[in-house]
Amino acid sequence: MHLKVRLRIQSSAIRATTQNPMTSTQLYDQACIAAKKASTRPGLSVPDQLYWYNSRTNWESLGRKEFRSAMIHLETITAQFYNDYGERLYPERSAAIKKFWADEWGCEYLPASGRWLNLYTNETIESETEKAAKKAAKKAAKKALKAKKAAKKALKAKKAAQTAQYNDEEEELYAQAALQTQQQQQQQQQQQQQQQQHQQQALEQSYYDDWYDAEEEAYAEAYAQAREKAQQQEAQAYLKEKEEEAEEEAEEEEEEPLSRVACQPVLYIEEQTDVKGDPDWRAYIYYDARIRRYVLKGTRRSLRATGKKTRYPEVKLCFRSSRELARYLCLSTEKVNLTVFAMAGATVKDATFAELYALPVRGYKTELFGYDNARPSYYTFVDYLRTLSDVDADHSTFAAF
Repeated sequence: MHLKVRLRIQSSAIRATTQNPMTSTQLYDQACIAAKKASTRPGLSVPDQLYWYNSRTNWESLGRKEFRSAMIHLETITAQFYNDYGERLYPERSAAIKKFWADEWGCEYLPASGRWLNLYTNETIESETEKAAKKAAKKAAKKALKAKKAAKKALKAKKAAQTAQYNDEEEELYAQAALQTQQQQQQQQQQQQQQQQHQQQALEQSYYDDWYDAEEEAYAEAYAQAREKAQQQEAQAYLKEKEEEAEEEAEEEEEEPLSRVACQPVLYIEEQTDVKGDPDWRAYIYYDARIRRYVLKGTRRSLRATGKKTRYPEVKLCFRSSRELARYLCLSTEKVNLTVFAMAGATVKDATFAELYALPVRGYKTELFGYDNARPSYYTFVDYLRTLSDVDADHSTFAAF
């Protein structure tokens, strides 16, 4: 290819006969084995193949013929990469390929023209692949010419021997048949070459798909971690902001006089589901002294905007006794969260479930006690419900602040 290549060729031919006890044929066989391993090594990129094959080939011990075959293999790997993928799609790989040829052989491959550039003289050079192609073309032309001469000679002999038997039309048919046979052979050779190219492309595509899938998984994992970290930071910022607002409200409330709010006990129940923070159904239960009934206001409407078409209504159920309501709760609950609130009596009786749920803590309700992940029995419900009716709502208050 250039001066450095010629020096390697000359030194390889000399050392193959003097220093290395192995024959050039044996060394060439080892180089072919190394090339086969490099081309079939799964997951190995084109630059890695070039470095791997170059480092494992004893260049100085190869003869001229073996050196040319090894260089053709390296040139074929490089040219095939640019033909299949191009330089723009993979700048990192193409840069690595250019660096290999510049460092090791002092040249560069030009994908647009398919030629090689000598970096020392800045002139295009003839690669080993082109030399081999020209040599093969010469051999093929010589062989074709020889075959043509032999065919002409045979045809003349045949014409001389069978002049009386065949006419001009029969000779033309014979020439056409020979041409058709030659064309069929050429077509078969082309089909075999295309099939080999398709198999090589499919193998390379499978390698690329595996690499791409691994990169996608690593990117998805990194993105999920970054997203989780961002959510945590947002949550911390939100909690900090709420704490500051609570401190400001506390400072403002210290100056406001306390007021007394008439209240009554209200039992809040929510049934848990597998979805964290989204219960199945929820209800507020209190005792209405005016009608002497236990009142249950509840709904199965989801707390999250899940996009479901089902819109569950709010219900209001009245029970004459605590035992009736306790039996109902035992039938409709299994694992629940229980909380007893002291709520403003003026808002409990006429409010809907949504209005009770939306009541702010300040001035309207306060928690007395509660239990999470509870499995209350029938008698436990009876005790809770009787507590609701035992408290005298006319004389119960809490300080709103």
